[in-house]
Amino acid sequence: MWRRLAVCALAFLLCAHPLFAKRRAVTPGAPGHCITGRVAIFAYVLRMARDATHVYWIDDFGVLLRVPRLGGNVEELALLEEWLHLTMAVDETNVYVGVLPGEAIFQPRPGSILAVPKNGGATSVLVSGMQTPFAIETDAAHIYWADVGTFDIQGGSIAPNGKVERALKNGTGRQTLAENLSAPADVLLEGESVWFGETGLADGDATVGLYRVPKSGGSVTTVNTTVASATLSQGGDSILVYGGNATADNALFVIPKNGSAVRTLVDDDAILGEQHVADGRAYYVTEGEDGNALWSVPLAGGAPARIRDDLYYGEDFELDGCALVFGTKEGELLRIAR
Repeated sequence: MWRRLAVCALAFLLCAHPLFAKRRAVTPGAPGHCITGRVAIFAYVLRMARDATHVYWIDDFGVLLRVPRLGGNVEELALLEEWLHLTMAVDETNVYVGVLPGEAIFQPRPGSILAVPKNGGATSVLVSGMQTPFAIETDAAHIYWADVGTFDIQGGSIAPNGKVERALKNGTGRQTLAENLSAPADVLLEGESVWFGETGLADGDATVGLYRVPKSGGSVTTVNTTVASATLSQGGDSILVYGGNATADNALFVIPKNGSAVRTLVDDDAILGEQHVADGRAYYVTEGEDGNALWSVPLAGGAPARIRDDLYYGEDFELDGCALVFGTKEGELLRIAR
């Protein structure tokens, strides 16, 4: 079931449909210990990222927008309607967007990473020629990404040619850190290491596991080989992993960094890939017919608690200080207290 659910999720992310809407600025509710409220309206959020001052999102039209994190004027930064946008990240200067060309819906085409200046300016192709860029992270000097591999949307197949790569932020100095992987879907930076997983979704390569490699390149360290590891989050002495194994088809797992016993945190076929950890709790999203739901669960274990059940049909959300930031199916971008 893990393979079927995951491949369907990849296809869905590539084929979202636009809605007709307009956008305008709003202001959150009254200040308090945790400032919450409506940050923007007509915000149909598919991809989201944030920095210290703004929330950034890509909507159903393929428009990249931003708004001050506590509300204010909504700015349109770029129109990306010719691309299938898969992932995004923000640093001090740019928004980085991993994309495929629109024709990739009909036939596999190589992808690119775009750079969009945060304060306005022309969109540029920073790095090109990867197959399916599905996660981007940045540090002071480099961008890092997971390349799932050649993805045939029509056929629902993934080639076993996934990679983890990096390049300087000017697009030069491209370097392969790990290759010939089975559909890696995420990267996580920690100190001088890059964590990544194999999902086992590639045709003819069922390899799964959690790994780390030095940022500058070198030997890959194997941490776990029992969990199909898709998206990753930092959890102190552990990595929180969305994936599947022999006993839990679609779940969140706590994998200790020292390679000791894996713990299943939540087992639910409706879980989607985005998750975050803060204050000893894991936050995640489940899919629903009438909107997605946002949940939390103690990282140490316990009963999940449903927070909202009206999220838009994307899965991205952000943690912002004391708040959760997400888009609703009514088109509101909200901040609510955690």
